[in-house]
Amino acid sequence: MARNNDDFVPIEGVVHRVTSLGIFLDADRRRIFVPETCFKMPDQPLQSDREVTLQVLHWYAKQEGLIA
Repeated sequence: MARNNDDFVPIEGVVHRVTSLGIFLDADRRRIFVPETCFKMPDQPLQSDREVTLQVLHWYAKQEGLIA
């Protein structure tokens, strides 16, 4: 099945910091920044030092090396 670049993939990590521009997430043994335009805001509030599963745009997750 072909994947659309607007598809989302789940990325698990720990919230480091939330800003008005996006989120710093500790995932895959490193800290990444995910712009607010590249993920769906979860139903639960984002809080520092909490585990979260973010729905991140497929193309951005691939670009950052979070998926193959």
